[in-house]
Order: sequence, then structure tokens, then C-alpha cells
Amino acid sequence: MVPDGKTIFCIDQDENLKSVLYSQSADAGTARKKLRELVGRSWGLSLAPDGKSLAYATYLGSRYKIYMLRLDAPGSGSAIPFNSSNTYAPAISPDGHWIATGTVEWGSPEVYVNSHPSVRVQISSGGGWDGMWSGDGKTVFYRSLTAEIDYQLVVAPNWRVELERKLLAARP
Repeated sequence: MVPDGKTIFCIDQDENLKSVLYSQSADAGTARKKLRELVGRSWGLSLAPDGKSLAYATYLGSRYKIYMLRLDAPGSGSAIPFNSSNTYAPAISPDGHWIATGTVEWGSPEVYVNSHPSVRVQISSGGGWDGMWSGDGKTVFYRSLTAEIDYQLVVAPNWRVELERKLLAARP
């Protein structure tokens, strides 16, 4: 949803089973509008806080990749790869400068905090999925193998892990 709360974005498949980015008014008073076709099987939408761009994940050629797309000119330009890693599940930080992502590039899924292109800090250890930011942008929550929800406190500008806690234990 854009910051003004009036528009919702989603990725769905069209009648030809292609991934498509749609927008719709939040009051559902109008039909959704097709903004553009996306490459590969796409999902995992994350909107920037200013509402002018979004990130999404695509699975194509046996690899995951995150793309950034400007929304202020949806009919022009193309989606730009965020990084070359095997990454998915983007979550843009509240300040819009960082993205929490999942990756499977080393075999085990893990959660990272990224800026394009130079900073990349591993947040989870021993497995992690579905990274999500706290409202203040200092904490990344994620699911792990041993808990329903873990979190790591990360501190800018050095982006180091300060604290790790398990919030909810895994179900038996």
C-alpha cells in the first residue's frame, strides 16, 4: 500500500499464467489495473516508504533474483536487478535505504541486510526465512529452524548484530 493508504499493489498471474504487477484502490471501488508483466514467476512484493518504487522476487532459470521497479513511471523503464545473488523475499527498511532478503546461495536459507551494491550483512545463522523490519528500522524479525520468530537487533552504520532472541518457540 502506498503511504497515503489509497493504493494497494499485488503480484498475480494473468489469464496466460504470466506474473503481473497490479494496482487497485484500497477501497476496492474500482477493478485492479494491470501495470506491467514481470519476468519469470514473481512474488514477494515490498513497497518503498515513499511509494515511488518497489522490490519483488522472481524465480527464473533455477535461481531467485530481486528486482527494483520505479512506480512513478510504470509504463517506461525496466526492472533493475538488485543484486546477483540467489535472493528472494525482499523487505525494504522503513527509511528506504536497506533491504532484508533471504538467500539460498550457500545451501542453507539465511536472512541478510543489504544495500546496493556494497553492504551485505548476514542476520540469521543456522537457517532463516521471511525477514521483516521493525517500525524503527533497527530490528529484523525472521523465522528460523528452531523458533517461529527470531530477531536480531542490527545497528547502523556498521550493521552488526547486537542481540539475538527467540520470541516464539517452534511448534512440536
